[in-house]
Amino acid sequence: MKRLFFPAVLISAMALAGCIQTPQQAEYYKRLDELDRIVKEREKSNNELRDRTGRFMADVSNEMDIIRQDFARLQGEMEERDFEFERVKENLELLGETVRTLDERLARIESGRAGEAGGPQLAEGKEAKEGNLTRLKESIEEIKGSLEDLRARMEKIEKAGATAKEDEKTEEKSLPDPAALYMEGLDLVREKKDYLEGLQVFKRFLSLFPKHELADNAQYWIGEVYYVRGDWERAVLEFNKVIKEYPQGDKVPAALLKQGYSFEKLGALKEAKVLLNRVIEKYPKSAEAELAEDHLKGMK
Repeated sequence: MKRLFFPAVLISAMALAGCIQTPQQAEYYKRLDELDRIVKEREKSNNELRDRTGRFMADVSNEMDIIRQDFARLQGEMEERDFEFERVKENLELLGETVRTLDERLARIESGRAGEAGGPQLAEGKEAKEGNLTRLKESIEEIKGSLEDLRARMEKIEKAGATAKEDEKTEEKSLPDPAALYMEGLDLVREKKDYLEGLQVFKRFLSLFPKHELADNAQYWIGEVYYVRGDWERAVLEFNKVIKEYPQGDKVPAALLKQGYSFEKLGALKEAKVLLNRVIEKYPKSAEAELAEDHLKGMK
């Protein structure tokens, strides 16, 4: 019995010292390694997602800058055209007054010629007056030519302005009713579940009526379509447009809430919690704040 007792004690001591792993310990360490691998893969995936999101946001920001630059350029061209019109109008009035003054002088000279009598000295004076008269007539004709050029330019500017206004009126007449277009998109998404068609309707709404009171709602539903279809990354970006482009709109709390849900779907729990807490802090009395509180409890 003594000889059997010593090896048993030795084996137990070695197991306790970690030299020998029991099956339970081996399984435990295996699960730890697997969990470590999963965590590292998740961190890598999250980092890649952040990189893609950052690049996408940079591209969106660049496109917005280009649009703003084009708008500023068009506005500058319109202001320049208005300034040119006023300048031509002033020059036209000035030249008209100059022509009238020269015509009066010419009439006085012609009247003086009719009362003149001949003599050598008078003839010399007459020749000088004839030369002045010729130059005066030439000046009048030259000014009249400039006057006609200015009139032609003014008519061209007026015609361009009238054409632009006419095109604007025609475009306004051809535009659909914004409320009806919005309701069409809402019906496609909520009732018919035709998300792709509804997405196109809402995008068309924003292209035609970017400043309409329903524009923030339309942008929100674009994000909602991507969320429902499982495109979480694009949903985050579209909800972010609601927050950035329509900060005073009533859809901002809902956009923040759904943006938080989207980050959670992507596995970015830290970002999701930050957004949900922001809903609670900024809009404490809203229905979205209540939903955010309930959701955070479930996440914990």
